[in-house]
Amino acid sequence: MISEKEKCYPGKCMPFKKWISIIINLTFLLLIFACGVSEKGEVAVEEEKDDYKPEQVISSDVVPVNFNSIKGSWDLRYGDNYGYSFRLGNNYKAVVILYLNSSSLIFKGVYTLEEGDNLRINVSGMKREERVTGLNLTSGFVDVKSSYFIFHSRIFERSGRTIMELRPVQIFIDHNSSEGFFEPLVRLTREGG
Repeated sequence: MISEKEKCYPGKCMPFKKWISIIINLTFLLLIFACGVSEKGEVAVEEEKDDYKPEQVISSDVVPVNFNSIKGSWDLRYGDNYGYSFRLGNNYKAVVILYLNSSSLIFKGVYTLEEGDNLRINVSGMKREERVTGLNLTSGFVDVKSSYFIFHSRIFERSGRTIMELRPVQIFIDHNSSEGFFEPLVRLTREGG
């Protein structure tokens, strides 16, 4: 004989196996939402990586961006011969080098400051060299027209070093937008300081 406790009528009780199935399905749905899956089934990506966030600095460490503070040699080197070098001379001449593991892209031109802290480099020539050391920075350039780089810049002191952060605003080479040449934030250190 079946007791009242074991009887299940529609709407009165639910079998134990059905409860387990519902709990498993709900847990699965909660995990999906907790992992950041969007309605389209794509995993949500962080909007801005820590590498591309400007460094937090106190106002006394900030150096005003002007022609005196920006000139010099600025470098950012990663492992395996990747990185950037910006050489901004006294005579407003600029050389920008992109190190690409076993080769280099070299741009030359002149620089100026716009709207306070925007660095503009008007590019007059470029070339590629199949090495990353002993680069020829004076000859072998191909002339380019309507080419320029504009970066929002910020300079600050940190642990005895002078650092310049550059965020690309517009990158044009031969009338074409070339935004992929630079990372969203390039953090360079002044050579010798």
